[in-house]
Amino acid sequence: MKKLQTAILKEGLIVSIDTRQFYVQDQQRMITIFRLTTPVSHRKKTGKLKDERMTILSSASGIEAIQCLNDIYKAVKT
Repeated sequence: MKKLQTAILKEGLIVSIDTRQFYVQDQQRMITIFRLTTPVSHRKKTGKLKDERMTILSSASGIEAIQCLNDIYKAVKT
């Protein structure tokens, strides 16, 4: 994940990888959620720019997060 994130950054796009964990009582284990975000700016009605984070993916699958990063890398490389 980190290598793909660095490769995407070198192409000029910032993608942050956030993780959070929570305990699932039914399964008696910790679950990790991966969240990919990117900064976006948009103009408010007042005319001022507002910076926000747009969520690209939120998933409990590390493989799905890697595949998404790979798709982003292929898109920004061309």
